[in-house]
Amino acid sequence: MDMTQTLTMRLEAYLLQLTDWNQRWQEWLTSTESAVVLNQANQLLTLQDSGQQLIENLRSITADRESILASASQSGWSASNLATLARQLPIWQRPRFRDSFEKAKRQLQHLRRLHIASWVLLGQSANYCQEVTQLLTSGSTRQDVYLENSSYDTGGQLLDAQL
Repeated sequence: MDMTQTLTMRLEAYLLQLTDWNQRWQEWLTSTESAVVLNQANQLLTLQDSGQQLIENLRSITADRESILASASQSGWSASNLATLARQLPIWQRPRFRDSFEKAKRQLQHLRRLHIASWVLLGQSANYCQEVTQLLTSGSTRQDVYLENSSYDTGGQLLDAQL
């Protein structure tokens, strides 16, 4: 088997592995968001273990990618990333292969958006917990945003400062 076929087979296996991981990570993020919103602490603890396993899988996938690129480089293929390498291989002419490559790319873009949404949700949840804890332990130290006797015009009173 020549190096072109070997790289092609390894790249196809990598894409399958990446697609599977992307789907499992998306499910994990969605489950984590649901557990936070529904305040399910036990579910969050369970998800922590599966998240660690997903991180280990990601390390393996990353090592496979680096190995594919190193093999390609040793064989004379100039490729700084897998997309560049894939475009040089004859399999790139097959629509099914290009579609699976684009699908993996779209999944990664979707995961980026989910990560941002999760980060915002978790940040807001942490702020809420911090404010509730402070309120319970030492009372409110936050000033009202809309003060009744404000010295400057706020454009209207949305909330009564006495509430």
